[in-house]
Amino acid sequence: MHNKYRCNRNDYKAHVPKHELAQNRVNDVKYEPPQKFFHTHFCSVSIIASHMKKTIYIILFILLGIILQFLAHAIIEIWYINLLINNFATYGLGMTWETWVLIHNIGAVVVFLAGAYLGFRQGKYWWHRIYKI
Repeated sequence: MHNKYRCNRNDYKAHVPKHELAQNRVNDVKYEPPQKFFHTHFCSVSIIASHMKKTIYIILFILLGIILQFLAHAIIEIWYINLLINNFATYGLGMTWETWVLIHNIGAVVVFLAGAYLGFRQGKYWWHRIYKI
């Protein structure tokens, strides 16, 4: 079973001085890194840091989506409430204020969830686009 968090055995080459690699090639001796140092330093730390960075990046995009939906919700709400106050008979669509409050409450939840979802999707998209891991 393949574990995506397990390091490739060839990853050590990036951290070994070139003269050591050349010496091992000449002597036909395969370089085997010390297991404990290899796994704790090069694999675990970098993978955990990368995973944490991606998680924080996506969480911040979700927060951005929530903030932007809040701003859009406020602008639309102020605009439409002004229409209702100025001419309720025309823009009320035959509904009462209580019905409009219910529509607002349901709409607020829907827009909040949409903002969080779009933030999540954008976070994943831009993470892949920028960091391409």
